[in-house]
Amino acid sequence: MNLYLFDVDNTMLDVDHLHRQAYEEMYEKVYNVKHSLSLPKGEERTTHNIIRCALTNNVPGKKIEEQMEEAVESMARLYMSRVNPLFVHTNVPHILGKLNERGMVGVFTGGARHITNVILKKTNLHERFHHVSTCDDAPTRKEIVKHAIENASLGRKFDKVFVIGDSPEDIEAAKSNNAVAVGVAMGYHDEETLRKSGADIVIKDWEDTEEVLEKLKGRILLNS
Repeated sequence: MNLYLFDVDNTMLDVDHLHRQAYEEMYEKVYNVKHSLSLPKGEERTTHNIIRCALTNNVPGKKIEEQMEEAVESMARLYMSRVNPLFVHTNVPHILGKLNERGMVGVFTGGARHITNVILKKTNLHERFHHVSTCDDAPTRKEIVKHAIENASLGRKFDKVFVIGDSPEDIEAAKSNNAVAVGVAMGYHDEETLRKSGADIVIKDWEDTEEVLEKLKGRILLNS
């Protein structure tokens, strides 16, 4: 049996256009600060860490932490009202169904659990996953993937573990957990960048079911 772990943003869904709105509305509503979404450079891009890094010069650290749960709840409400199934990349539900026939399918993400659950439910994907690991489970992407593998296994031994994401950070997280690194070129990084980052498999898009499933057999790896 194989384990297939999917990232969310850009890998399965096009939801990036809502992130800026969610963060900026939350900064003002919860922390009374007008601030643009700024992604930390060289830092973990998790919901919690993005908030900490963005507000560190404007809000005392204690206040940031005390209101973190409120901040996540505020963002979750925005996603609840604005996310819909049209955000799912073409053919993703069908691919997930096929992979569930082959093994176990889970999620790893730097998003907070409440936000992730809202997004997956609003896009009708939640029931397709056996397990969801988020930044509430571990502070770094590598550790989130490790948590996902450990919690999915529960004594099982997987033939292969595939970690499927759109960024070099996802590739690195896969490698650090001895998993097959699958890069999906539907985000900010093209196929060549993902290959150079060490991806074992690169998927351009999800539209050709047979091609995707053949690649996810993992018989021929780019970096083998």
